[in-house]
Amino acid sequence: MSCSCVYVDLKGERDIPLYRKTEEPIAESKHVCCECKEIIEVGEKYRKEKIGWGGAFSEISFRTCVNCVSIRDTFFCRGWYYKRMFKYLEEHIHNMNGEISEDYIAKLIPEARDNVCEMIEDCWNRQ
Repeated sequence: MSCSCVYVDLKGERDIPLYRKTEEPIAESKHVCCECKEIIEVGEKYRKEKIGWGGAFSEISFRTCVNCVSIRDTFFCRGWYYKRMFKYLEEHIHNMNGEISEDYIAKLIPEARDNVCEMIEDCWNRQ
């Protein structure tokens, strides 16, 4: 299996949270996914992450839909910046000339797989 990990250059200590609390609740109200900006509807599962750096920074919460969680958990092997996942993934697909390991694509849930395959096809069409 060839590696298709997206490596994000985390600039330094201030980019790495001191703590991360992760939950996967069922939405009791509508939320917006921090990555794709789609609505997480009432009754849908999502990932809620509270992170903090300490010092003068307060705790910040991010909500991510299951499709974006699938992409992030599959492709981002060593960290990421919230709200920038698709930017980094698109750059990665372009740098790889759309040659993404089928093993990685197979790990995705169906809707996430469709999104990534569309990004790969867009890359191929631009070449």
